[in-house]
Amino acid sequence: MVLSRVQSAGAYEHIITNVFGLGQDAPLRLALKEEGITNISDFLSLAAPDIEALTFPETDPEGNTTYKDVPKGHKRLITVFLILSSIRLSKKNPLETLGLQLQERSLMNSEPALII
Repeated sequence: MVLSRVQSAGAYEHIITNVFGLGQDAPLRLALKEEGITNISDFLSLAAPDIEALTFPETDPEGNTTYKDVPKGHKRLITVFLILSSIRLSKKNPLETLGLQLQERSLMNSEPALII
């Protein structure tokens, strides 16, 4: 299925906001924005080294910006999501897909720091 730019950006925003539950100032969201990831295609094409290298900007009260590593739990959240997406796309059996959806919901509702 080919998505328009608006649809692709909307799908990405849905995942970041609703599935991952990230606020506007979450380190992962800031890091992805810093990397220019703004649509679902770019998000789904992230490779393991790209995920591990994610950093987010943090500005101190004096206006100095430093870059910090994204918390490990948030990095793992992306990795798990990409693995589950890949598995789901390869499944043909609807009953297996339903079981996977239930597992996904349980896993995705876990605290990011607990998914290691």
